[in-house]
Amino acid sequence: MVLDGQRRRELMGWASDGGMIIEDDYDAEHRYDRPPVPALRSMLAEQVCYTASVSKLLAPALRMGWLLVPSRYQDEFVEAKRCADLGNPVLSQLVLAQLMKSGEVERQLRFLRKRHRRRRDAMMDAIRTHLPTAVVHGAAAGLHLMITFEHDLPDDALAAATLAKGKVQPLCWHATSRPARGAGLHAAHA
Repeated sequence: MVLDGQRRRELMGWASDGGMIIEDDYDAEHRYDRPPVPALRSMLAEQVCYTASVSKLLAPALRMGWLLVPSRYQDEFVEAKRCADLGNPVLSQLVLAQLMKSGEVERQLRFLRKRHRRRRDAMMDAIRTHLPTAVVHGAAAGLHLMITFEHDLPDDALAAATLAKGKVQPLCWHATSRPARGAGLHAAHA
């Protein structure tokens, strides 16, 4: 989740006192209604391990991402990576580097933002039309929406009924306990 300003300041204060933050910048490049929040890494490089991937930008099958670690840990992380697997395919890394250098990654990102925003807007319009009492959460960023309802609905049955028409999951699949009121769905719009 994106932390509000107060929570970010508290977390940065904690990290300044010796804490280490692991920042997964999951939806930074998929913001639609406002500029992305600056990464904590940009403000506290020596207290933040920053991770991201190209899976939503280029292709999930590439299985490529990165981790920026504070300089004091770099050698340890490189050694741990070396021991964890036999490395990553060099050709994929070189192609990605060339795409980044040429500006193609940035062009792809602009294209995807427009496409995903149109899809998100179409989903929001459909929800307003067909589910007027539903409340939508998470529409400012990402490739998914969360929809909740005031009245008690069996969200697993609702998700099963809509499965043929799109990707939906009941929120109960992601919860440790069932909420007292309401139900919700997690829907992909990308």
